[in-house]
Amino acid sequence: SRNFLCEATFLSGYAGSGKSRILRSLIRSCNEEKRWFILKCKFDKQSAPLMVVAKAFDDFFGEWGPTTEDNRSHLDPSMLNSFHQVCHTIFSTIDNEGFSQLCEFIPNFSRV
Repeated sequence: SRNFLCEATFLSGYAGSGKSRILRSLIRSCNEEKRWFILKCKFDKQSAPLMVVAKAFDDFFGEWGPTTEDNRSHLDPSMLNSFHQVCHTIFSTIDNEGFSQLCEFIPNFSRV
């Protein structure tokens, strides 16, 4: 089995200070390596933090867990295999009730 490393980057600063440019550059670099799963979320004072993170995971599972093979043609096979390993790890640690509760916050998780 593969070991996974999780890293997070948090960036804050004044409007116009170049945060978005730095993130676009970082994401482009990670995408070139094809070894990273990237979840993006933007926090602001009006948003509930848990819902922002849940939305990021919902987007992630929506992208990596499509329902038809045709949608998977653009995905790197080794990354797709890693995605399945991540899903298996999650499934093996929760019961049916936990799965149902997780799907309430992350609807696309039910597609994997």
